Amino acid sequence: GVQKAACKLGCALCRWNQLVPKPAQRGGKGRGDALSFPKDHQPFKGAGPQQKGDGSAANRLPVGRAVHRGGVPERLLLSRELFGVCHRLLNESEQQRSLLRGQRIIHQVCEMIEKEYRHPGFSLQDAADGVSLSAGYLGRLFKQTAGQSFVEALTACRLKAAARMLVETDTPVAVISREVGMENASYFSTVFRKAYGMSPSLYRETNQSATQKQQEGETKE
Repeated sequence: GVQKAACKLGCALCRWNQLVPKPAQRGGKGRGDALSFPKDHQPFKGAGPQQKGDGSAANRLPVGRAVHRGGVPERLLLSRELFGVCHRLLNESEQQRSLLRGQRIIHQVCEMIEKEYRHPGFSLQDAADGVSLSAGYLGRLFKQTAGQSFVEALTACRLKAAARMLVETDTPVAVISREVGMENASYFSTVFRKAYGMSPSLYRETNQSATQKQQEGETKE
């Protein structure tokens, strides 16, 4: 995006420079009041009468006259093109800066979730206060950047921690629920089943058995 626009800007500047007359050199012939073109250049229609002779007059364009294209001066067309390219460059640059700012903010919020998920009262408003934004704006930014809502990210973090505790410890499900910030054990079980496809108890039984078998196999080896 930005590189493409910069390339267009460079091309437009080159074309602009071709239309700008060069100052006369001291000691040279003439007064420097004409713009020279290559010998094989074909002037635009309406650029002025052609003069016969050695061909040099036909290849020179008086400075006071502008090259036209479709009735519009070429310099005016290039001015509009340069303005448009610069405008696009500024917009794309601002969009990239805004995207980077949003990503940094969401990274901060995710770190807050990792630290605070054990607290049942931790909310979007708390996270918004931590990054000095309104809850509404942060909620939209989080959804746009992370692809999920703040609540979904917080719940996923809590369930991941609970799943690890179910496999690594024998702590009761109700206690694990409270330790990951979900005080209602029944609600915790419902959300866990929806995310993992089985109840917390069955998840523990299945994964602890698999872990035990793996450890026994490593011992025999």
